[in-house]
Order: sequence, then structure tokens, then C-alpha cells
Amino acid sequence: MDTQSTLAMEGLPQKPEKPLDSDCCGNGCVPCVLDIYAEELAIWERECARIKSGGTSHSVGQEEEENGEYESPALSSSEYHQYQITAVIPETHDTWRFTCRLGPDQSLGLLPGQHVVIRGYVEGKPITRQYTPVSDVRLKGAFHLLIKVYRDGRMSQVVRTCQVGDGLEIRGPFGCLQYTPNQYSRVLMLAAGTGVAPMAQLIQAMLTNEDEEGRVRLLYACRTYHDILMKSEIAEWRQFWNFSATFLLSQEPPTETPSGQYQYGEEIVHGKINKTLLEKELGKNVSGTRVLVCGTRSFDSDMLQILDVCNFPKDHIFKF
Repeated sequence: MDTQSTLAMEGLPQKPEKPLDSDCCGNGCVPCVLDIYAEELAIWERECARIKSGGTSHSVGQEEEENGEYESPALSSSEYHQYQITAVIPETHDTWRFTCRLGPDQSLGLLPGQHVVIRGYVEGKPITRQYTPVSDVRLKGAFHLLIKVYRDGRMSQVVRTCQVGDGLEIRGPFGCLQYTPNQYSRVLMLAAGTGVAPMAQLIQAMLTNEDEEGRVRLLYACRTYHDILMKSEIAEWRQFWNFSATFLLSQEPPTETPSGQYQYGEEIVHGKINKTLLEKELGKNVSGTRVLVCGTRSFDSDMLQILDVCNFPKDHIFKF
């Protein structure tokens, strides 16, 4: 009898699956997938010990919610808490916006740019993925997540079945971005797809800070116009004097764009972020500029390579 079968017979959760060395991108992510595995292993050992001693397998957060009470702060980096889903709304054809409930006077406790780890189960096996809430970090009573569903994604199998009333197991926060108002005169954000999520937190923090004089520039790469996330929020941010955004569409030729599809004031470029564009955006004086990068592995790699060719200072770059 294998180990997993023995655990099942004893009513214990299955052991987390160790990631492959190739699962690590090598770009110094915080936390790395290998770090997450070590933490998941420690959490699994504690949960097994709790069950063996007569406790339950569900998280402290769920117990408190059932009693009508809420712990503050909402998150723990070493234990999972459950958060009830109160809304599931399609954002695009493959991405959904989840709203989860907090206590009336409770915020999630994140700093701008920080993310969480969500745990789900496929055939009894625990899996984890990292997500960045897109709601203002100061929001109380709820928080919002954008989750993309992939055809063959393991976590996507979990997300597809989530409904209002279900609970999401979440721990955190994680991430080491430090936002200091007016530290930079300009912040250039290079995002692709769901990589706009951590940018959203920082954008909200900068735009709502009356003392912030830094400008925010978002270059947002998507395949088509219909793949753009957070259109309404970006339109609202565009009303601020110190924010501007350009959408770059890599798989939508101008001739295929339906008339009247775009909203007033949107800046659209058909193509990808390239060296010529970045050189123009960066300008000659980059001493007061910080660049943030978040997207797929290939996107991140391309952006870092172009920035290197442009001789942009590495210590002014932050990759989520």
C-alpha cells in the first residue's frame, strides 16, 4: 500500500507534491515555488498532527466565521484561513472576478504589490497557486481576485467548480515590493494579461495619496481588446493627472477591429512592447524612473532583456 492510500485510510490529507526544479523560473521570485513547497510541507505536518490529536482539518478562519467572529489581521502566512465567496463575475472569456467576504471592519492586511497563496484540491491532492488581489489594500469587508482559467490548468479545475457560498483557502501575505511615496518621479509598469493585478494595487495606492507627485505609466500587453482586464478601473484611473495607459494588442490587426469597439480616451497600439517603444518611453533621463514587470515567463524575460539592452539600471527594476 502506498503512502497516499495509507493517509486516506487514516483520514489524513494527502502530502503536497514536490515541484520539479524546472518549475522554478530562476528570477528570484518571493516566495519561490520551492519555498512554498517547504512551507506547505510544514503546514501539512501540523494539520496531520492536529487531526491525529482529535482536531479537525479545516482552518482557524473557517471556525471563526462559523461562530460569527473574525480574527484580525485577516491573513496568516503560516496557516490557511477560509474566505467565503460572495460573487463570481466573468471579467473576460477566460478570467473571472471573485469577491470574498471579510469582517465589516476588517481588511486583508496587504501592502501594495503583495500577493496570497490559494490552496485547492484535485482528486484529494493539494495544489497551490499565487494570486494578487486587485482591490484597494485598504478596502474593508471584502476583497477581489482575478483568476484566469486555463484549459489544462490544475488549479483551473478547482476554480471552474467554485460557486457563491464556497470557501477559498488562502494564506499570506507575500511579496517584497516596498512603496515609498515620491521615491520616484515616474513609475513605468510593463504588464501582460493577469500581470496587471499587482500593478492595480500600487496604482490605487499612488493615485489616492494626495501627497504623491510621481507619475504612473502603464503599458499593458494583451492578445486582443477583449482580453484586457480591469477596463473600467483603468478608465477611472485615467481621470487622474498623473496616470496614463496604453494597451498593446499583439494578435488583433487594425483591419479586424470592429468600428466603435474602443472606449473614448483609450490609447491602442497594435503590436508588442519592443526596444523602440521602451526607449521612447524611458527617455534619456532615467534617474528618477522605476520599472515594474509582471506577466508570463516569456514576457518577463523579454522585458528584462530589452531593458538590459537599453542599459536601464537593474536596481531600478522590480519583477513581480
